[in-house]
Amino acid sequence: MIFFLCIVFFAALFLNNRIYFFDKIALYILIFSSFIFTVHASENLALDEIVVTATRVDRPAKEIGSPISVIDSTLIDSKQFNSLSEAISSSPGMHGVSIGGKGHQTSYFVRGSNSNHSMVLIDGIEMGDPSASSGAFDFGNIFLGNVEKIEILRGAQASMYGSEAIGGVVNIISELPEINSFSTSLSMGSDNMLQEKIKYSKIGGNWKTAWSVVHSKSDLETLTESKFAPIGSFNESDGYENLSSSFRYQLKNNDNVELDYVIHYFDTKAELDPTAEDPDSNSTSTQYFSKINVAFNNFNHDISNNIGISISHISREFFNYPDTLQNTFQSTQDVGERVKFDTRTDIFKLQNNTLSLGFEYEHESFKNTQFADFSGFVIQGSTRETAITKTIYIQDTYNPTNDLTVVGDLRYDKNSRFKGTATYRISPVLLIKSLNGRIRGAYGTGHRAPALFELFGQSTTAFGDSFRGNRNLRPEESTSWELGFDKFFEHIPIL
Repeated sequence: MIFFLCIVFFAALFLNNRIYFFDKIALYILIFSSFIFTVHASENLALDEIVVTATRVDRPAKEIGSPISVIDSTLIDSKQFNSLSEAISSSPGMHGVSIGGKGHQTSYFVRGSNSNHSMVLIDGIEMGDPSASSGAFDFGNIFLGNVEKIEILRGAQASMYGSEAIGGVVNIISELPEINSFSTSLSMGSDNMLQEKIKYSKIGGNWKTAWSVVHSKSDLETLTESKFAPIGSFNESDGYENLSSSFRYQLKNNDNVELDYVIHYFDTKAELDPTAEDPDSNSTSTQYFSKINVAFNNFNHDISNNIGISISHISREFFNYPDTLQNTFQSTQDVGERVKFDTRTDIFKLQNNTLSLGFEYEHESFKNTQFADFSGFVIQGSTRETAITKTIYIQDTYNPTNDLTVVGDLRYDKNSRFKGTATYRISPVLLIKSLNGRIRGAYGTGHRAPALFELFGQSTTAFGDSFRGNRNLRPEESTSWELGFDKFFEHIPIL
């Protein structure tokens, strides 16, 4: 206990010197009380559970220096989570904001960072939209089908994952079957809610496959509060409809070669109110993400080589037709595409080290077309731009003892539109078995390159003006550190 209080004291010394004495005392009390009365934030995480997001290599959670939460399929089924937004909403450090109910645009802020400061992956494929206004990921369009688990890694991870991973990483991992199975379900409710699910899995001699389809729709209440509704308007539903499908296939030719292929498809339509009670406004999006990865194991699995290529396509359309309340027509079409090649070599059993070396080549493009007619005042335009990012990185996981793990990352990104950027991070973890806990820390740098839309995009608003990108924007930079003590409790029921 004395040791822990010393940690708290020295951590406070790093705080701004202008914090008053009583503010510091309050900080000590807050941290100390959270240590005594709070179960560890990653309540769904076992010490020996294997996670992959933090280092891209399977490692026990106890060796990861960043806070991490795991939402597995058992929890998803027991709490009946239908969408990604629902599943992560109760995780520590996650704050979500939506413009409506299910199926509508939803943003999440990790530890108070911007919504475009977090990277979202599905089976290792980046899901960020190059054509989105800020490059941020829309959590409202992803419904859960064939999911093994969701790993949420909080804290700066830019030295491992590059631009956008300043606040954290959310990784959705598809399920691979253990047995042959087939299941279907149907749910109905108020507001014409309907959800249908089909899941199928099959195991062969040296292969596995899993497939799922989820169809959801509902007529939700209007997005406009009654006090904002204009005179002469009427309440109209602002519903949504979503079709999600995923397919995964894994083939093991022998113990040394493994092929993994995944594809995910999402199609969504949502009714909107860009102005109060707009009955003729809607948005549609079509997204697919696909990746093929081949892993080669050599020298009795002492060296592993991974080669992968992924393709993502996101197409969004927004329409607002004239009606009795306003004589306005708007049409916006955005298309974002990303092609990424990556290769990584993991070298195990280098005495106390695991060394990872990687190279990435990423090509992003976006196309934006917009037209608006505000009672004769016309705004129109079209933009198409691309960017290429080349990356090299190295990671060393050092285990001098069974109780100490130190992970160091060094990464260099060269975006075709900006100067090259180097980022780094070091993250030590010390296990204290006598307390069934650990001390962890991290210090690192990060960056985020502006999205293509932020640089070159343009869009109109319902009020007759328009947004145009700023070509003079420069990458954001960050420096972060953290120090924590995790106490793991056993056999304590969480209500």
